[in-house]
Amino acid sequence: MGEPSNRSIIKIGITRFGLFLLPKLQDMYGIRRYPGAQLPENVMLIGGFRSLGTELHVTIMSGVLDGQHFSFDRENKDGQLKDSRWLISIGRHEDRDIYLPDDLFLSRLHAYIIREKDQWLLQDCDSTNGSFLEDGIQDKQFTGTIIIQPGQLFKLGRTWMRIDEQQ
Repeated sequence: MGEPSNRSIIKIGITRFGLFLLPKLQDMYGIRRYPGAQLPENVMLIGGFRSLGTELHVTIMSGVLDGQHFSFDRENKDGQLKDSRWLISIGRHEDRDIYLPDDLFLSRLHAYIIREKDQWLLQDCDSTNGSFLEDGIQDKQFTGTIIIQPGQLFKLGRTWMRIDEQQ
């Protein structure tokens, strides 16, 4: 089988809270609790519980449902999977993943939040009243698909929202 290695193998997982590793092992190996942490040369990490980007939390920041949270989990088959893209639909129609019937400025299918590769996208579906991204003092209207970051505010109809990967 070859020579024994002095490399330690530690099983960890990436959860919605970041790296999962017992605090004692963190101290022993000097490992930080965030993805991308530098490891000592004699430590190798294996395994994992969840990959990043499999959970999505949407918070309504203003509007009729101010403060309401919507949670989605790709592994529970929430939303739609098309090719390698995960789509969450938003609109005024009851079949939407985020159903907002009281915002009359929202189209029946207004937009999709999309997870593609390692980024979140927001796609306006040719809505009547448009989609906006917070951009300092003046909000920026967009059409088509744009990249959004967790925590970034966007407005669909008259409803401001934000996405987060962890709650």
